[in-house]
Amino acid sequence: MSDVEEMKNKAEEAAQQAQQAQQGQGQDQQGQSMKDKAMGKAMDEGKKRMDANGDGNFDDDDVKKMGEDAVNKVKGLFKKD
Repeated sequence: MSDVEEMKNKAEEAAQQAQQAQQGQGQDQQGQSMKDKAMGKAMDEGKKRMDANGDGNFDDDDVKKMGEDAVNKVKGLFKKD
C-alpha cells in the first residue's frame, strides 16, 4: 500500500510543478507582450520625430532631407564670414 501512496504523492507533485511552470510561462508571455508594446510605442515615437517633411511617414524622402540638412550644417561650420 505504501507504494501506491508514494506514487500518488509523486503524481500530485508533478501536476503541481506542471501547473506552476505553465503559470510562470503565462507571466513571461504577458511580460514579453508588454515589453513588445512599449518597444513598438517607442519606435513609433522615434519615427514621428524623424519625419523631416511632416507627411506622417518616415521614408526615404525623410532620410534624404536629413542628409541634406546635415551636409548644410557641416558646410556652415566651414563657411568663412
